[in-house]
Amino acid sequence: MKKTDGAIKDFWCMSPEQVYLSLESNEKGLSEQEAQRRLKTYGYNESESRRFCRDPILLRQFKNPFFTILIACVAVSGFFATIDQAGMRAKLVGLFTVANSAQ
Repeated sequence: MKKTDGAIKDFWCMSPEQVYLSLESNEKGLSEQEAQRRLKTYGYNESESRRFCRDPILLRQFKNPFFTILIACVAVSGFFATIDQAGMRAKLVGLFTVANSAQ
């Protein structure tokens, strides 16, 4: 049973009793007094707010091999196919990029 910064690691392979013991809890949960004490000690269960920027996510798409293959397909279809077909493939690349960065 490993603990890091109060978090239990490998909890999925522990029995429920072991998890309760390591969390100092039981199957009924925490009492109101214990919950208030932990709230004062540890604070609210919130993550640090960070300013969200989509630019690094979009730039990371260029490292994806699938994205590179799609760009190559657009280039080849622009050379061998009609402009309409190349344009459609370019739109699909854009859709892939936006959908993948939204994850």
